[in-house]
Amino acid sequence: MTQSSKKGNMNGMSRASSRFGNKVRPKSLKETFKRLLGTFISEKKALIAAVMMVFIATTGTITVPYLIGRATDAILDRETLLLSKLVLMLLCIYVLISFLNWLGEFMVTKASQNSVHKLRTQLFEKMESLPLEYFDKRSHGDLMSRFTNDIDAVSSVITQVTITFLTSLYTVVGITLLMIWLNVVLAMAVLISVPLIFGLSKMISKKTIHQFKGQQRALGKINGMVEETVYGLDIIQSFGNEATMLKRFKIANQEAYQYGRSAQIWSGLLMPLMNVINNLTFSMVGLFGGYLVIKGHVTVGVVTSFIAYSRQFVRPLNELAFIYNSLMSAIAGAERVFEVLDEVEAIKTSNQERTPVEGHIAFEAVSFSYASDVPVLKAINFEFMKGQRVAIVGPTGAGKTSIVNLLSNFYKANAGRIRVDGKNILEYDYAHYLSQFGIVLQDSYLFSGSIYDNIRYGKLEATDAEIKAATKLTGVHEMINKLPHKYETKLTFGGLNISQGERQLITIARALMANPKILILDEATSSVDLKTEKEVTKAMTELQKGRTSVIIAHRLSTIRDADLILVVKEGQIIEQGSHESLIQQQGYYNQMLS
Repeated sequence: MTQSSKKGNMNGMSRASSRFGNKVRPKSLKETFKRLLGTFISEKKALIAAVMMVFIATTGTITVPYLIGRATDAILDRETLLLSKLVLMLLCIYVLISFLNWLGEFMVTKASQNSVHKLRTQLFEKMESLPLEYFDKRSHGDLMSRFTNDIDAVSSVITQVTITFLTSLYTVVGITLLMIWLNVVLAMAVLISVPLIFGLSKMISKKTIHQFKGQQRALGKINGMVEETVYGLDIIQSFGNEATMLKRFKIANQEAYQYGRSAQIWSGLLMPLMNVINNLTFSMVGLFGGYLVIKGHVTVGVVTSFIAYSRQFVRPLNELAFIYNSLMSAIAGAERVFEVLDEVEAIKTSNQERTPVEGHIAFEAVSFSYASDVPVLKAINFEFMKGQRVAIVGPTGAGKTSIVNLLSNFYKANAGRIRVDGKNILEYDYAHYLSQFGIVLQDSYLFSGSIYDNIRYGKLEATDAEIKAATKLTGVHEMINKLPHKYETKLTFGGLNISQGERQLITIARALMANPKILILDEATSSVDLKTEKEVTKAMTELQKGRTSVIIAHRLSTIRDADLILVVKEGQIIEQGSHESLIQQQGYYNQMLS
């Protein structure tokens, strides 16, 4: 579909509620985590290789305290040759550990970035496939937050799970076995810290998961407010409402601050409490170890190994507890990403009708409402033939744009049928059906980039000559040539560095590039001056030959020569006919002219 504006999604869309299926309920912690790991399956080989490397490095790390203990005994026993061998062995192990850790983390980081890149692409593709109703009831800033804050939180999962979590778990198991092998009594003195650490971690994680979710939601609100302020700054300043907007922002910012502070306070308690447990563990090892040395049950080297093991043992325990706590933030972000990915898409079934449309359109007792208790269209009926120019007029809020929304298949009718060339529009393949339309909306929207790029958006393979032909037809060619860089002029976001009328003409030229079968002009000339309107109207008259054209306009002068005029009021078509016939009826249309 050639849609020449997306800002605002046409008038009236902000009132919509989704009817494209039920929203998937938020996943549980376990389900979300399992699904999150599943998104990284394409990097399985790299992750397995990285984990194996880190496991080998961890094995070396685990053996170091044992070798240090042996070296201590060698010093006390004055075994110089054994000491030299042990020192050389330790040196080789340290070099190997450093290299394998670096290589493993490099591979995991690469796999992590690849997976997050794919996930962000999936999220963008999903966003493009969602019905417009979805965006009408959500803050755009919140959606952008899911692309940034939430995706960034998700990216930490791979490294933490594949490297830190697995290696920490392996370290704990390995050290436990070695300690039991060396001395059961000292091993028990160290292992007593395990239930204390995990008990604390579980208690704190229950507090932090709620806070992290609240923080992510609050950041989404802030993004939405910033977006609104940037877009509507001229309105804010013209009404002198800066203080009001600042007050609203402070409320949202305070909410994010409170959630963030609470999350950090609870998570910040973890490490100090862990340190207390760690120091108690060291003290117990020193106390029992010294007693056993005095009694002659163990050597000084064994106690030295245990002191090193106790420190090495609590480190991965702390990491496991910290990971469990920090993963709560990542899971909260993942849930928000999956919420979007689980939304029901606009229907895009490949086996549906793909034949080109001709433009014979009929509405049969069509009723529609954005909210179930507020009818917008009430059993309307009309029909027009291929190639006809049809105008829809009426007061604001009458339902004019809603008719266009339904015809474009942006929304589904609550009752009745819409036929194009005798077929229900729901029988057409969604993407193919939209490609038959060229739409110019009231709010002209241009993308950042050159004028060439914006007009070529309607036909990506268009040549420069084709683009200039379209601009000449719409009367914008001369205006573009007056710019310093002509067609290479860079437009800012939304095209705000040119006038509204110029933006309108460029969007019309963009629509022409697609050569649509059905042309929809929603207030297409409402933003240009009278001189420009005459030029555009003349060009559009030529363009509309052989096409079905639907025009919505408050300037009735632009639709006098329409083949059919539909007069809409309070969701009903109260009059229809040509300009002359409606004048003769002396009805509402005639009142609008006077």
